[in-house]
Amino acid sequence: MSEAPDLSETEALAAEHALGVLGSRERAEAEARMAREPVFAQAVEAWRARLAPLLDSVAAVPAPAGV
Repeated sequence: MSEAPDLSETEALAAEHALGVLGSRERAEAEARMAREPVFAQAVEAWRARLAPLLDSVAAVPAPAGV
């Protein structure tokens, strides 16, 4: 079994933002950081690019009617 790589706090935040797992406050803070720090914005985009192929293996599921 392989172990997860050690990520810096910045890299971990970029990955979490790309995955969409941050709470609303953390997401807003990450968005503001992306606006003022191009390097952080690039890290988020790099994670999005890394994770995008996973979407090909997941079938779309329609939202329930009440949502």
